[in-house]
Amino acid sequence: LLMLLMTLFLSFLGISFTLYPLVARLIPENKMILAFIISLSSGLCVLAWLVTGHWILNNALGVALCVTGMSFIRVPNLKVSFLLLVLLFFYDVFWVFYSQQFFGDNVMVAVAVKETENPINKIAKTLSLPELAIPFLQVPNKLIWGRHMIGLGDMVVPGLLLSFALKFDYAKRDAFQYFSYFSVGFIGYSFGLIIAMVMAYMFHIPQPALLYLV
Repeated sequence: LLMLLMTLFLSFLGISFTLYPLVARLIPENKMILAFIISLSSGLCVLAWLVTGHWILNNALGVALCVTGMSFIRVPNLKVSFLLLVLLFFYDVFWVFYSQQFFGDNVMVAVAVKETENPINKIAKTLSLPELAIPFLQVPNKLIWGRHMIGLGDMVVPGLLLSFALKFDYAKRDAFQYFSYFSVGFIGYSFGLIIAMVMAYMFHIPQPALLYLV
């Protein structure tokens, strides 16, 4: 429950940070109205997810968490980003392919598909009210489409490298060139993600996305 509450809080902040640049362009002067609209929109989105558990809302919260993470976390140089990716590469491969041999179960998959009890129903039971929402929720630590999913870490960690590349491009005034570092990195990331999906579809087993992204 504590993990879910923390996720809800971070999701609320994530949606707020994601909406701010868009809403601020429409209402650039009145900060109170701006804050009210953003808070209301974020709260309604989180509440709708709590009640329905819809996968689109789950993905919206996940994307908002990714945006927040990449907004607050910065890599100081390419060496740190490279080291982070290499370490997480081995981490991802171990927990997906070899954790079952040590722990008797695929830990990464078990964590990814684990559901948590809906807190709204807990409150309803305490107040002797009927259940107001679906009983269990998928924690938005992943993006879901059909039977497939990708963890947020597989998006945030490469995203830190891409954001560093974009910052470097701007510093070198090359951000809008077709073969900028960011463009090449984004194409490589997209290609690696497609390969990971194809491999998962072909072999019908979970795949560590960083195996193909790194």
